[in-house]
Amino acid sequence: MMKSHRSVILVKYLLDTNTIIYAINKTHKSVLERIAKCDICEIATCSIVASELCFGVAKSTYKTQNEIALDKMLNNLVILDFGLKEAKAYGAIRAKQEQNRQLIGNMDMLIAAVAIANDLILVTNNEKDFSRIAELKLENWIL
Repeated sequence: MMKSHRSVILVKYLLDTNTIIYAINKTHKSVLERIAKCDICEIATCSIVASELCFGVAKSTYKTQNEIALDKMLNNLVILDFGLKEAKAYGAIRAKQEQNRQLIGNMDMLIAAVAIANDLILVTNNEKDFSRIAELKLENWIL
């Protein structure tokens, strides 16, 4: 079962879907090293990312194996909910993206909204899309 928390003051980083996949698959040593250097309270993900990851497991060939690996990872992370402040941040992001004709995917805008609403740094390898959101703080742990 996944842990869910409204907000945690010590959280600094919000892990995006691709970062968690790299950690689970151990495909990028730099991601594992950065996670290991963080206090467990400093890193989180959100319900939107968890949803994307669960979708990936549901459509995978090795469902049981992948679900076990995902549960192991998610059970060790704070999972931030999507609430009213995140919804307001999403509305502002989407309106600005539409105005600038620079829309990115809805799921990415929802993830960005969680990061912005909670003043977190989004850790992602998808800098191309997320960099279109000026108020979003980004880090890429892939070296």
